[in-house]
Amino acid sequence: MNQPLLQAVRRVRAGIEVEDGFRIIDAQLSPRLLSYFQAHKFSRADAEDLVQKTLTAVYTSVRQLEHEEKFLAWLFTIARNVRYTAIKQQHENRLMAGGIELAEKLPDPRTASWSHDQQLDQKRLEEVRAAIDDLPSQQRRCLLLRVQHELSYEEIASTLRLSVNTVRNHLAEAKKNLRRMFSPDSEEDTEL
Repeated sequence: MNQPLLQAVRRVRAGIEVEDGFRIIDAQLSPRLLSYFQAHKFSRADAEDLVQKTLTAVYTSVRQLEHEEKFLAWLFTIARNVRYTAIKQQHENRLMAGGIELAEKLPDPRTASWSHDQQLDQKRLEEVRAAIDDLPSQQRRCLLLRVQHELSYEEIASTLRLSVNTVRNHLAEAKKNLRRMFSPDSEEDTEL
């Protein structure tokens, strides 16, 4: 966690310059949270609402946080709970027709807006998600925290209670495994 964010968390917890501290927290974490919710298939508008719910929960309970260094892990636990609640509410809001659930916002593949390219992009996205789901659990967790939540190696290590070297190893193995799945001949290594 960067120093300005850590200082902002400390100020908010201590009740000193709470508005300024929370402004810093909001500015630094809203984009990450927005990416997190959008990566979980929420529309931008819904994701923005969930960011606000998450930050409201953080604001009301940040004084209960015991260790400021674990703030990001704590924050993303709250975000995960907000996401689960939203998914449950979405599920309850679906229409039931003849025993079949119909989502309210699915695009119609027969319309002009559902192009061949979008179908290919959707298929490729599903293939990538399936490949990530097939990774060993620690590799998958490290990869998702790095890519979706944009956590540093140190933040991932703190969140998962691993050493930084173990995180690096899991990420390297995840990249190798994904590379093998999508282009078995490729040996190129890129930094996450």
